[in-house]
Amino acid sequence: MFPSTLPEDAIGSTEDPLPFENVVEHHPEELFSGGSGRVIKNKPGQLTLNKNITEMTQDQQIKMLKNRLAKVYGPQAPKQVQLESVIDLIYRRDTFVLAGTGVGKSRIAEMYWDLFPKYKKPIVLVLNPLDLLGNNQVEEKRSLGISAINLTKMNLNETVEKDILKGIYSFIYLSPEVLLNNAIFSRIFHNEMFQERVSLVVVDEAHMIYVWGLVASGKSKKLFLHGRHQDRAVFDHRTETLRRDFWVLMLLCSFCQPPAGHKQSKGYLRA
Repeated sequence: MFPSTLPEDAIGSTEDPLPFENVVEHHPEELFSGGSGRVIKNKPGQLTLNKNITEMTQDQQIKMLKNRLAKVYGPQAPKQVQLESVIDLIYRRDTFVLAGTGVGKSRIAEMYWDLFPKYKKPIVLVLNPLDLLGNNQVEEKRSLGISAINLTKMNLNETVEKDILKGIYSFIYLSPEVLLNNAIFSRIFHNEMFQERVSLVVVDEAHMIYVWGLVASGKSKKLFLHGRHQDRAVFDHRTETLRRDFWVLMLLCSFCQPPAGHKQSKGYLRA
């Protein structure tokens, strides 16, 4: 299983039984291109990374990530965009990732989730445009020994709700329909215990928000995008801070489609 494969050495150990610590206001001079540059202080009770990770230099963090990744995935070296994105998240910078197919964007969330102590039951919440994508991701996570579920209107019931609130699932995938129109998920999302466990929120294929129609103006909702699908790049947004109001994230993303052809774009989202 994923957690058992990772070494508990001095560098990168996350199994610290201490209570939640505050993030150190450590902001290195060099900012990776994917981050907003904003560093957020933690609130009491909020899930946080161990200080021995947040206080590392960037070179130490990169070495740690490479070592931990090798224990899980073997000798395949992580890509630069993966390392940069995870380090942005370590410093709690809201991050946009714009990259092509095969880059391994989903692994970014796994790498970041792995840095949290598992006894605190960290959760990664992922919004997908299609249920099929969620099903595929669930199978991939289970193959690594990570508990995951894809929430749909067919399987989201009170039993699943209780399991989620118990922290049984580490990765939770859902569609826009469940996010916006499901009373059970709304109850889950606004549960204080659930929000304290959410370590990361990911919007996969975030450019699809245009197609979903989750934009403010009537003119924008009438945009004809299907005829320009060839201009779209694969776009992924993930935020470590925006937990209180996920709908704000979607509204902001609807106006933040990055230009096609760019490897990465900066993003700034409000908590």
